[in-house]
Amino acid sequence: MRGSSVLRLVNAWALPLALVVLFCLYQYRYLTYPSVPGNNAQYPLGWWGWIDQGLYWKSAKAFAVLDLRPASHFYPPLYPLFGALF
Repeated sequence: MRGSSVLRLVNAWALPLALVVLFCLYQYRYLTYPSVPGNNAQYPLGWWGWIDQGLYWKSAKAFAVLDLRPASHFYPPLYPLFGALF
């Protein structure tokens, strides 16, 4: 009888413990990943400085102020337009 209750306790804690371990591993990897902005002294902007991200950001900012000039947009409008909403 006692072994059964221990097994139930282990089974009850297995999923939450696994989720906490996965969360901690993810956080560690994210905080040490060199492409995250601020994690690399040589490239402090990280992925924000990548040309693709910068052009989407420029387009989203232009949509936010209703600037529809072609010089402000480099890609099809759906993704940057969605980003401008936030």
